[in-house]
Amino acid sequence: MRLYINYAFLSRIDVFMSITVIIVLNHSFNVFKINKKKMILLALVSLLMVIGLVHLGNERHNRFGKYNISYVDVIQWKGYSGPADIFPVLYVYFPLSFENFDRYVIQHKYIRTYGLNSIDWLITGFFKLNHIPEIRDLQEITLQYSPVSTGANVPTALAYFYSDFGLGAWVPMMLYMFLWLTLYKKNIQSNKYSIYYALISAGFALSSFQAIIIAPLLYHQIFQGFIVLMLSNSLIKKRKLKVTIQPAIEKVERSV
Repeated sequence: MRLYINYAFLSRIDVFMSITVIIVLNHSFNVFKINKKKMILLALVSLLMVIGLVHLGNERHNRFGKYNISYVDVIQWKGYSGPADIFPVLYVYFPLSFENFDRYVIQHKYIRTYGLNSIDWLITGFFKLNHIPEIRDLQEITLQYSPVSTGANVPTALAYFYSDFGLGAWVPMMLYMFLWLTLYKKNIQSNKYSIYYALISAGFALSSFQAIIIAPLLYHQIFQGFIVLMLSNSLIKKRKLKVTIQPAIEKVERSV
């Protein structure tokens, strides 16, 4: 009997972000002490996870058995492809994305979206203004370009800022970097900022692939983290108040 595991629901981005967040949080709270042996073990586990994620990517690319193609065929990879075709996949996720961005700049030289992409997390994620036809049409323009290969059509996060402001794309990029550095500084001062810093760090870590740093997904997670921390602080304060008041109540009852 064939064992079938349905992992169609898995997302490589979710896995990558989760791992990045855990690493950053561990650096803040120092839960797991890292020594030389653990570093070697971590490197081996990371290698196995990368191979597993590559396999997952190939399965998703083939619609989980519906097709039988690989990135080796799609991008016409020359030479040794490595275990589970890992080398062409790594090339697709990193160098090829910047080649796509180069094409994107050429094709979008005179096309602008006027800031819609830079604050997409606010426009689409919270205010839902993407249902307005004019805004929706401008957002769709961002995705209209001819990539190097249809096997990997992401042009890095840079493309979204470039689509908004052209050569002035560095301005919103610097604002996001300022936010990141501010959270880094706050994280050093207080651990209550750690989850925000960890999530933004994960967004930046994926910038060579996709624009998670401006995606509603990221800021929904930050908002959820804020709610959880607010509720946790409220419960802690109530518990401390109860611990403080309880002895006084017992003393009064004994005196009566």
